[in-house]
Amino acid sequence: MSILKGLKLGSSEITGLKKAIPANAKICRLPENDMPFKCLPETISAVVIEKYDNEAGYKITYLVDLEVAKQLLASNIRVKQIHIIYTQSGEIRLALFATDPKNSWPVSALESATVAKEQVISISRNHDAKVYEYKVEDGIKIPACSDEQVEAAFDAAFDGEYYIQSLDHPMVRDLVKKDSGSVVLVAEIKSDETQTQPTDTVTENTKTETFLAEPELVKATSVDDDDFDLMAALEIKSDDSMSLDTDMDMNMDLDDGLSLDDLKM
Repeated sequence: MSILKGLKLGSSEITGLKKAIPANAKICRLPENDMPFKCLPETISAVVIEKYDNEAGYKITYLVDLEVAKQLLASNIRVKQIHIIYTQSGEIRLALFATDPKNSWPVSALESATVAKEQVISISRNHDAKVYEYKVEDGIKIPACSDEQVEAAFDAAFDGEYYIQSLDHPMVRDLVKKDSGSVVLVAEIKSDETQTQPTDTVTENTKTETFLAEPELVKATSVDDDDFDLMAALEIKSDDSMSLDTDMDMNMDLDDGLSLDDLKM
């Protein structure tokens, strides 16, 4: 079969080979390079769980209901501030930051969002310096977004599986499994029943003695934040400790403007 005929036969299946980027990943990041935008003055505190898709190369953000969050381990959740961004093209983006980030990517991203509360700016991604760089866009005015647009963006980003409202959510069940993976098992060994014959009585008493066996430690598989490998683990255990060094040769931009730099926020 010729190459052309083979391509024609397989063309209908090609689109299904690539995993589509969900709206959640597209909305929860900064705008593309050189796109002018502003940021609303107010921010919203939120409890989130973040997860990398190491196959497709993007980050998913789960919004966690407060009552559910109270029942989870602190190490499994993150408290972040949502900054609402509106662009010249009419898009709404939701940028999430820790209150005091340390990594250069989220630090510079937060600085950009803060400036955008007062002025129209655009950003670019400096891979060498590992920072977002902003430029004030003089002469450009962007109409303020409406409440309806913001609500629609939140619905598009978090509606359905990305809003955790129950401990029965699959993401929570996975976390519980991981948390229960490190336990100490203590086995009880009962001795044979011994008969004693106390003095001054003809009553026979039964006594059972219990001994503790040597504990068996069952270690859970864990991921060290400092040795985090995007291709080896999904969960992020720190808000901003993952630098995803350029030595991994993974700092290229992905389709639809999604960059691995955005994953570091």
